[in-house]
Amino acid sequence: MGANKNTIKIMGEETELYGQGYFVYDSKKAGAATISHLRFSTKPIHSPYLIGDNEANFIGCHQPVFLERYEMLESAAEGAVFLLNTPVAPDKVWDLLTRKMQQQIIDKKIEFYVIDAITIAKATGMGSRINTIMQTCFFAISGVLPRDLAIEKIKSAAEKSYSKKGLDVVEANWKAIDETVANLHRVKVPSAASSVLKMHDAVPTYAPIFVRNVTAEIMAGRGNELPVSVFPNDGTWPTGTSMWDKRNLAMEIPVWDEELCIYCGKCPFVCPHSAIRAKVFPVGLTKDAPPTFKHIQVKGKEFEQGMHISYQ
Repeated sequence: MGANKNTIKIMGEETELYGQGYFVYDSKKAGAATISHLRFSTKPIHSPYLIGDNEANFIGCHQPVFLERYEMLESAAEGAVFLLNTPVAPDKVWDLLTRKMQQQIIDKKIEFYVIDAITIAKATGMGSRINTIMQTCFFAISGVLPRDLAIEKIKSAAEKSYSKKGLDVVEANWKAIDETVANLHRVKVPSAASSVLKMHDAVPTYAPIFVRNVTAEIMAGRGNELPVSVFPNDGTWPTGTSMWDKRNLAMEIPVWDEELCIYCGKCPFVCPHSAIRAKVFPVGLTKDAPPTFKHIQVKGKEFEQGMHISYQ
């Protein structure tokens, strides 16, 4: 959102265009979907509504996993630009899209660009912060400003935004901007859709009716379309619905190093989501386990011989 605020400022100060920004937040905070609705026009903008279907000229997807959850291109206008952050090579990324997305890109004549923003952020000292990188991509391919002028203004905006955090943070942003321009790729769009992939349902068919009719719609980003009649009359909410919402947002996950582990039990104790579990079991139970299942003989007088431990 901070980068998009800078984008509006740059457009307002460096062009004759008027700007408007509205940001739709997800209540789940970091890593969740935040949708920025930005408008630019030669006339004052008084639109009190979101950018709708077939209206968006530019769509950026910052989390590749969102391709599996949201209809990213429903709002795309004909001839729009679609930017995807992904670690997959430009010549391989087409196969990651669902057949519906591929057909939308072909039918709407969408220009398709990719950037590996996570790798650039790490290499330039930005950590996991990719907002400046994605903002640079917008200016580099949207054509709203000449590229050189846009890059200059983005660097200036980054300096204003991050100067209080130190020169090293500012320089990291500048380096990320330069690397972005060098590593932004346009994908050659085939003439026909070839994917066999399709959008998965947000929840399985055996989920409770309320979860299928309400929770799943909210998870799919269609919560605003739900009628009042689907909600409980007394305002209560069924418990246990969060178990169906597996967001799978992490770009990296920790891996248990069984050779270093001393079985202290602190990691499952402090895990804020109770996601780490420790189990001690007879080694015979692993005879049918896949080779990727990690376990090791547990040491200690309190354990019987032949007992193994695993942290998952």
